[in-house]
Amino acid sequence: MPQKRTMLLLALIKRFIVLFVAFTLLVCAATALPQSLIKKNSIDSIPEIQAELAANDYHENLDSKAAQTSTYTTGVMFSIMLHQDSGDILRSSMDGAYYETKGDSFYNLAENAQMPTNTVYTYYWHGWAPVIKPLLIFFNYADIKRIFAACLALGIVALTALMGKQLGTMGWVSAGAIAIGIALLRGFETLFTLPYFFVIAIALASSCIIAHSWPRRHNEDNTWLYLTFFTAGAFTSYMDFLTTPLLTYALPALCLIVLWAKSNYKDLSSNTPFASVKSVIVLIVFTGLAWVLGYVCLWASKWILASLVLQQNVIEEAFGEIIFRVGASNQSQWATVTDISPLTALLRNGRAAFSIPMLVLGALFCITCFIWVLIKRPALEWGLIVGLLIIALLPYLWYVVASNHSQIHYYFTCKNQIATIAAVLIMGFHCLSAPAEASITDTSN
Repeated sequence: MPQKRTMLLLALIKRFIVLFVAFTLLVCAATALPQSLIKKNSIDSIPEIQAELAANDYHENLDSKAAQTSTYTTGVMFSIMLHQDSGDILRSSMDGAYYETKGDSFYNLAENAQMPTNTVYTYYWHGWAPVIKPLLIFFNYADIKRIFAACLALGIVALTALMGKQLGTMGWVSAGAIAIGIALLRGFETLFTLPYFFVIAIALASSCIIAHSWPRRHNEDNTWLYLTFFTAGAFTSYMDFLTTPLLTYALPALCLIVLWAKSNYKDLSSNTPFASVKSVIVLIVFTGLAWVLGYVCLWASKWILASLVLQQNVIEEAFGEIIFRVGASNQSQWATVTDISPLTALLRNGRAAFSIPMLVLGALFCITCFIWVLIKRPALEWGLIVGLLIIALLPYLWYVVASNHSQIHYYFTCKNQIATIAAVLIMGFHCLSAPAEASITDTSN
């Protein structure tokens, strides 16, 4: 056992070093691209960004907040790329400097390349730039959104095929539940925009890797699983603007739990519900810790690297931001709003995600499943049920812990509940399709 732990630790350290070096080289390579290569397509992108802003005006009601895009963040991303200095690559790749107006920064996007920088975003990796900046050489924002939409569609198709190949109907249902969750939270309208795309792309890619690797590796030790979730967390910290990072753990974990349950329930007549529940909880805890470790370690490494390069205390800035996002009150030096509370964060996110008709349909679905279980007494896989329930509740734990961020940015943090919808749908299908206990008893006899 100590030897396995040592091998796992060495594998994680090796993965960290490889990712850190690759992340650093990639952001430097993106910075090295002269802004002149992307200026024309950046200016050509203004109409699409303005169309997003106009569309947001139609989603002012709380019921449709999930359909809003973050045009402010999109403008910041364009401004950063237009200000990257190919003559001072290392410093420019670390400071994330850009020009910001009082309102959304894209208002003066055409002049941004000539305006001096007045704001920095030092504590993010800005790992989205190595993807978007080369694309901007050839495409404008509208074109890039079409490319991203095609990538997401391809990811859902690939996940459906892989899960279906492994599990048949249950696999198709699991992938379909994720797609339904995305659709119900207006994800197909917003998730291929620049700020949101990378989280769902990482989530789908990680899910596909797990589904593809499971048949030949699930009998090994779990090192490969921990490395997969560690990498997913690392890429999330690299590419995301703190939108809905939880999804890059929750959606792959859903797929993993379904695959795990079907591999461990070959004999449904065996009376081992408590052992299975304990096993799935252990699986969730350790894969979750691996994800958190990747997320925190790679993000913190950027703070250290930027502090060394820029000769300023980026670590202090980052911790100040963390204090603020977790739930700073109006007495904090980092606070910009008042009346922050976990309850308000929960209510805003819940209301933004679920309209009254959706809540009614969801309640009817859950009641139907409950009545079916009472009447039919199916042989439920309790490890699967408990695992799915934990994933379904994770977004609400996130809202409580990161109450400030979740309350201010609820129009996109509400999308964490994609995992909740998917988990509930998978759970409901299992309850409705599980064989009756009596039939299993007869078969075993």
